Amino acid sequence: MLSAPTFGDSDRFEHKINETIRKLPATQTGSAMLKRLELDYFHTMMMKQFDLVERRLVQGETIPHEEKVFSFFEPHTEFIKKGKLFPPVELGHKILLTTDQHGLILDYRVMEQPNDKDEVIALADRLLGGYGSGNIHSLRLDKGFTR
Repeated sequence: MLSAPTFGDSDRFEHKINETIRKLPATQTGSAMLKRLELDYFHTMMMKQFDLVERRLVQGETIPHEEKVFSFFEPHTEFIKKGKLFPPVELGHKILLTTDQHGLILDYRVMEQPNDKDEVIALADRLLGGYGSGNIHSLRLDKGFTR
């Protein structure tokens, strides 16, 4: 019969990190302080990941999307796409690019928490403000834009 997974190795690793942190000098300056802040950050992220894994695997909980972490190194990373065909997973941020008929980029926006349909009016305003209504004759959008 299978038993529930144990987290002995992770507990030992976490204990080792706590011991290391405790042995560090209390007062630090310059690069030593930056290293300490970095160590504290990764320690916190590790503990968060242990918590998520335990909740998901041991307790069978479904983790809410906003609690999931996709990158320790770039925590602002978003989950863009999960599919079965190439590419199977996309992480990062969507980018809204506006080009003219010759492929010249006229406008761009990094979209954090993107919702394409909410961007159409703001995009039109930016283009009309930057290039004037006499220079913009039409706007063509892909199927993600519904307004």
